[in-house]
Amino acid sequence: MSLVDISELGSPWSRRCIYIRVFSYSSFIYLINLNAILTCIVFSSLYHLALLTICMRNRNDESFLLKTRTTVGAINANLSNAISGIRVSKIF
Repeated sequence: MSLVDISELGSPWSRRCIYIRVFSYSSFIYLINLNAILTCIVFSSLYHLALLTICMRNRNDESFLLKTRTTVGAINANLSNAISGIRVSKIF
């Protein structure tokens, strides 16, 4: 491992991923001992839920960015008109 790889392991995102994996594996092992069939059903549905969450998040991010761009564009247009109106009134 290089020094860059080691420094990346200290970032909050990589630590969060490690915690999620450890928690998932340990809960899987614990639950498989309780009821193997229900554990397989639950953990197989987690994959589909994760994909659904990622797709919904991407769609929401795109619509939010579109709304934000539209709003910022309208604000900039109004500000530009106000500034040019001030310039015109100063000329007279």
